[in-house]
Amino acid sequence: LNLTGLAYNEDTYEQLFYGIQSLKNLNRLYLNLSYCTGVTDKCLARLSEAIEHLRFMKRIQLDLVGCNEITDKGVEDLVRGLKRLRGLEYLWLSFQGCEKLTDKTFNSLKIAIPQWEKLTSLHLDLGETNQISEEAIIKFEKSLTPYLNLTDVVINSKKDINRFPSAMSDRKS
Repeated sequence: LNLTGLAYNEDTYEQLFYGIQSLKNLNRLYLNLSYCTGVTDKCLARLSEAIEHLRFMKRIQLDLVGCNEITDKGVEDLVRGLKRLRGLEYLWLSFQGCEKLTDKTFNSLKIAIPQWEKLTSLHLDLGETNQISEEAIIKFEKSLTPYLNLTDVVINSKKDINRFPSAMSDRKS
């Protein structure tokens, strides 16, 4: 569902997320809210509530490019719903240009990853998130090495780095 650049208010998002929540057998979700007005932490908390009802979900791609009102709290709320999806295999989160995100964003993800036993692919786009440090990215990458199913990791950072942790690639052999 590509809703790029549209202007929304809280009621509109509530209707959208109620609709998503009612699709109980959905196993793939692509939601592009890039540059949409009104995407806030409260919006992500409500999206989280909707997603946690989708028990058959295997693939999620969520694009939030340029949603400048999102903070670490919004990501924490979003991940709280995502971590209930035990069958999740593929996760793509784009926070490019979400300028209020900091290193704390990784704390939520670190806690959630052990819940996703079937996760094989993780893509994070953090371009133009100037408050996320290179050190936090490296530390996050290292925290991924124990997860044997996780074989495809791409993290794009503000320095336009594509990463695939060497410790993960060494495991494959």
